[in-house]
Amino acid sequence: MDISKLINECSDKDNELANLKEQVIAETKLLKTSEDEDFDLGKSVREQLAEYAHEAWTGWMEYLFNKTIPYKPGEVQAEEGAVIIPKWAVERWKRQVDTKYSDLPEDEKESDRQEADKIIAIVKDA
Repeated sequence: MDISKLINECSDKDNELANLKEQVIAETKLLKTSEDEDFDLGKSVREQLAEYAHEAWTGWMEYLFNKTIPYKPGEVQAEEGAVIIPKWAVERWKRQVDTKYSDLPEDEKESDRQEADKIIAIVKDA
């Protein structure tokens, strides 16, 4: 075998690997936003998306709670179509709102991971 041919083939493979590495780095950088200083290449995309799902849900819950009127028996007249959120749900959701994703129990993280899986499926099919 010609040694120069072998050297050229190795060089071509090195170039292919270098290009692939640059492509992976470039695509990974697309996941980072200018506001996201805590972006961690060590975290899986699934965990990052699960953390996002929790933050998005937290924002919605804070909005919802800001629109509610605390129930006080005899003091609040319910309008037609009004609903009351059960106490257990308010307590659970407020605790979750006040908890960072990384501090959630595993069963609650799993719910956010399932949301991340839906996002991954959308991106994968795009």
